[in-house]
Amino acid sequence: MPRSRTLAAIFPVLLLLVACADPFIESTTVLSETPDSVGPYHVRSVVLGVNDGDKIEVFYNALDDDPDRYIPLLMEGIDDDGRSAELYVGSIPGQAAGSTVRYFVAVDRDGERVAEDPVGGDLRPFMLRIAP
Repeated sequence: MPRSRTLAAIFPVLLLLVACADPFIESTTVLSETPDSVGPYHVRSVVLGVNDGDKIEVFYNALDDDPDRYIPLLMEGIDDDGRSAELYVGSIPGQAAGSTVRYFVAVDRDGERVAEDPVGGDLRPFMLRIAP
């Protein structure tokens, strides 16, 4: 079989494999301490390999380090090129001065969490301190 036909036969299979792969969170905004108690605090993530049905959320907890108290907020794809988004943004509402906001980003596919940033999500979150 000529090389061009071999590549033509393999290419659709490769596309299918890439389309089925779990998404990957390449990076997420690490917010620094702020005196702003009004907010919102914008979290941006670059997420690769997202499918149409995937749900990308930022989870935050401003009360304590209890993993059960995280509040999910849907992140919105903000790419305007007509293709599947890679840049997502979510906005955590303002919090009281002196508080610490724990947050992480997660991707759910078909009801199953398939990616988190940072790895360990609710147990090893990013932290934002609201200065007193």
